[in-house]
Amino acid sequence: MKWLFLKEWRTLWRNYKWIWLPAVISLLSIMQPISSFYMEDIMKLSGSLPEGAIFKIPVPTAEEVMASVLSQNNSIGILLFIVATMGAVADERKNGSLVFLLTRPVATFHIIGSKLVAYCLLAILSVTFGFLLSGYYTSVLFGDLNWDYALLGLLVYLLFVCFVVAVILACSSIFLNNATVAMVSAVVLGALMIAGGWFSVPLAWLPTQLSDYAVSMITEGSMPSGFTGCLLVTLIAIILLLFAASYALKRNINA
Repeated sequence: MKWLFLKEWRTLWRNYKWIWLPAVISLLSIMQPISSFYMEDIMKLSGSLPEGAIFKIPVPTAEEVMASVLSQNNSIGILLFIVATMGAVADERKNGSLVFLLTRPVATFHIIGSKLVAYCLLAILSVTFGFLLSGYYTSVLFGDLNWDYALLGLLVYLLFVCFVVAVILACSSIFLNNATVAMVSAVVLGALMIAGGWFSVPLAWLPTQLSDYAVSMITEGSMPSGFTGCLLVTLIAIILLLFAASYALKRNINA
């Protein structure tokens, strides 16, 4: 298992994913507090306001700005995770390296497990680095940030990130074409998030609700009552996705 993880680690470096993913997420995270702070000036300089018009935007709190950083990751961030992860299994199936790897005494469960750990670590470190940078700029521009609540919210959000990675890896194990993997992953995650938004109370246990729980922790300093159930369901879902991806990979290789 260890040498499989090291193989994935080296692959991520060789494909520059350890460079471009943290860089892009950090840039997007930093832009959120900066754009929020200068939004009024940006609107004035855009020239879209009538002459003499007075334009006032309520100043958000530091916690609200950090919550918007996580909300931004729910859209652009997920797309970046899909781009970074969609070829994790599919590309190796196409170039034959997985077939060669399976000639050695190694189980598909260990292969998928090493990929899940490596890609989750990549996503976790990318989001964490971007979050900490945006937290610094938010503290400078908007005043003191309650770091205790912010970091607790980040921990909850990182579990949501691991679930996202697990979904994409499962799709990459099932489908051979990267475009199909990206489309199915986006549809599945998007459908879960829409369903959670429409039926937030009866579907409070959905794994995608973790992002809302993270925002609630940052802005309110408390966790809604459905968090415990959501946490357990998410952990079970990640394990089931791991087994499903391993089974799909084994079946596709033997087909």
